[in-house]
Amino acid sequence: MEFQHTFKDDKKEISKDILKLNENRLPLILILDGLTDIGNVGSIFRIADALKVEKVYIYNYSKEFNKKLLQRKSRSTIKYVPFEYVNNFDILIKLKNNYKFYVLDKTNKSIDYNKVNYTENVCVVIGSENYGVSQEL
Repeated sequence: MEFQHTFKDDKKEISKDILKLNENRLPLILILDGLTDIGNVGSIFRIADALKVEKVYIYNYSKEFNKKLLQRKSRSTIKYVPFEYVNNFDILIKLKNNYKFYVLDKTNKSIDYNKVNYTENVCVVIGSENYGVSQEL
């Protein structure tokens, strides 16, 4: 019997796989606030993919990242991790109604990230490499 391989079937199979990956995601979202290094953003996408994060919001960016470069830096995980570019603060305010917010930072009021209940709706805010989290967030 000869093996036949068609591109059309591959696309259907990939779509099924992507839909399957989007099932059972953690109720965890990430807000990347002003990150500028595309390598850092790509790394976060790889981690988000491994953790099955619900969604990544790229906020407070100066220009849309080069999607081709982001795809390469993320090792193509942007295909699987739901994400959105957001420059409207009101969208993030609406998230506050449904998610408990945590800011990734080290302060005298910091709590151990292992003590967070990740089965509840959690939002983790990650600030820019140079300035941290913006004042409005």
